[in-house]
Amino acid sequence: MHWPYESFRRARLRASMLAFILLFIPVVMIYLYWERNGNSKIGLLLLYISILHIIVSISYAYPRLFLKHIPIVSSILGEDIIQSKGFNSSKQKITFVILQGIGAAGVSEIARFVLLDIVIEFTPVQWFQSSITKGVFFSTISSILISVFLWIGITRSREKLILDKQWKIED
Repeated sequence: MHWPYESFRRARLRASMLAFILLFIPVVMIYLYWERNGNSKIGLLLLYISILHIIVSISYAYPRLFLKHIPIVSSILGEDIIQSKGFNSSKQKITFVILQGIGAAGVSEIARFVLLDIVIEFTPVQWFQSSITKGVFFSTISSILISVFLWIGITRSREKLILDKQWKIED
């Protein structure tokens, strides 16, 4: 069986980089807002980041929603994603978006745990006295992890589509 890995590699990379760019600055602002308000409600931080990532996932699963208002999205994502290749039905798209949102909450909790419990424990105190430094570090960790999570989600949906096509050809 021929595995056309290269056929969607660039599209997947573009979508993941777009996710990182769209998530980085808003996550810094969300973290700073959360920390300024006494960071007592971790659920709000997870909810905000999940909603933000769901919006990014919707831009991948339903790219035509954003093309009317943001034409640069089509040039960044490319034709494969604009044509919604990788999804066979709306049910798959909705499942993808929901699972990405749940995964983003888990990833942001991991990033918060890494920042607050591990990194601050083993680094000099003066490095993390500023809220902005903590916010940038948290945003970097969570945005990278969420982008990797999106990368994996895109890969799985594309692999399934390619396998389905191959199996139909072989039958």
